[in-house]
Amino acid sequence: MPPGESSAGEGARKLPPRPGTGRERGPRPLGGRSVAGPAHPVNRAVPRGRAPQRLSARQLAERRRQNFFMVSGITAVVVVIVGGIITLSVTGGSGHKAASKRTSTTASPPTTASPTTTPKPKAASSSTFSIARTLLQEVEGVPVATLVAAAEKDGSSVTRPEKLASSAPKLSVGAKPEVLYLGTEWCPFCAAERWSLVMALSKFGTFGPLRGTTSSSADTNASSPTFTFYHADFTSKYIAFVAIEEQTNTGQQLQAPTAAESALESKFDSAGSIPFIYMGGKYLVIGSQYPSPALSNMAFSKAASYLTSGANATSKGAEAAAGYLVANICALTHGQPVPVCSQVPASLQGASSSS
Repeated sequence: MPPGESSAGEGARKLPPRPGTGRERGPRPLGGRSVAGPAHPVNRAVPRGRAPQRLSARQLAERRRQNFFMVSGITAVVVVIVGGIITLSVTGGSGHKAASKRTSTTASPPTTASPTTTPKPKAASSSTFSIARTLLQEVEGVPVATLVAAAEKDGSSVTRPEKLASSAPKLSVGAKPEVLYLGTEWCPFCAAERWSLVMALSKFGTFGPLRGTTSSSADTNASSPTFTFYHADFTSKYIAFVAIEEQTNTGQQLQAPTAAESALESKFDSAGSIPFIYMGGKYLVIGSQYPSPALSNMAFSKAASYLTSGANATSKGAEAAAGYLVANICALTHGQPVPVCSQVPASLQGASSSS
């Protein structure tokens, strides 16, 4: 029974005071008869010439005691029912409300109720799986020359990073420019962009063990295989990589951006679209740089080979996107490391769309 409602709905009459106290209220009348009852039957005539039966002080006390226990029992039942309803409303309704409002570039996060418990530090999310080191090396091993050549050959299918105005806030960790990534594991466009990010970033540093995951099974490009950057370990002498994966592929909360990171996103992406990649304050990527419907429901091991083959449109797009990222990072690091940045042709140095 919802809190505040009686069994008879609105307009239920109040009971008269129970005889003998003037304050206590008994159960509501049922069928014209009081459950607790006065000293003699209600709505029944008293035989003529016969006085109504009177109760002794002892009987009256006993009846009051029975009425007290009856009222106490009913009150306890009501408290249990109301408590149960409140518990259900708190635990059952809070999960969905706690879901992030951000959306991917064309799709929304899963609408299934999601727990709001934040996993312990360094714990992998339940939606991830281990990937073989050989598969990571396969993706990292695409040569710089291949990436920049793909970018040079790119037509209009791949989106270049946007060049920011010189007044844009600069990001750095120590003396190293910072590449900031904001995304979620359920986002299919984040799933596609991570492949290019791993290809590009691996030319400037080293990833520790990465785990695999898939995008949401209920979104565009359903169940696209990908890496997750949740607690990713990246070591580099040239750049800092900061990654925030806000939710799992089922909407479970993982990480939250800092106030400063949220302010940057609000300034340059008021719609809250993801992925959001802010490159040192000079370049910006919002959304995936290349189309990736072919990845839907593909096994991770097959996707790694597919995206590094250079033999299909999706692979060429991923490699071209990585080539643009390499060129932009070289602009951030002032051409370091030389073995990498010396391979970037002048036409791609700082390559981006118009400001």
